[in-house]
Amino acid sequence: MTKKSSKPTPSQALKLSLLAGAGAAGVMGQDAAAGIISQNLNQQGANVYFTYSGGVIGTSAVPGAMKGYAFQSSKFWGHTMNGTAQGSTQVVNGGPLSLNTLIDSSSAWTGQSYEQGAVPAPNRNGFFGVRFSNGSGGWNYGWVDVQWLGGNTRFGMAAVETTLNTPILAGQTTSPDPVPEIDPASAGSAMSLVAGVLAMVEQRRRRRAVPATSAVA
Repeated sequence: MTKKSSKPTPSQALKLSLLAGAGAAGVMGQDAAAGIISQNLNQQGANVYFTYSGGVIGTSAVPGAMKGYAFQSSKFWGHTMNGTAQGSTQVVNGGPLSLNTLIDSSSAWTGQSYEQGAVPAPNRNGFFGVRFSNGSGGWNYGWVDVQWLGGNTRFGMAAVETTLNTPILAGQTTSPDPVPEIDPASAGSAMSLVAGVLAMVEQRRRRRAVPATSAVA
């Protein structure tokens, strides 16, 4: 018994290649720079900073930086997350957020999230929401993992959604896989080319089959 080969014929291989090329031509490229970026700020001290500008996360004490500040005495403790007086950077009020809390335009934004009380201080570790203005009415939402260490604050991992006005979840470090967009013009042109080439291949196959048919007759 003769086994049929699973290897495609040259004609079949050409068809598969053309179809694959048509599919690739019809998919519009995604912006690789868009999405969530994250970085370990690795800062600890009485004053620590978190900045975002032009797609880059930083830790410098520059205008527009989010500032963390802490103090503790024998009787009182305090923990402050500062935005900016101009409102170009804002923080979510009400203390740390739980993992996967949505951070978006509906969050309780303020220029300063300030907490204090009598010692002993409660556990104030967690995610603090932040948003940075692009100067034209748009916002980049983000978060920073904060540890309160008595007289010091520690900024750990931080992330920012680089796509303007796009929500982020507290603790989220990766963007969902994008759904490719199909460009109708490109896809239509590619499929027309494929149809033409396939018609030519089929015509050649039929011409080669004619002598063999005549010989059998």
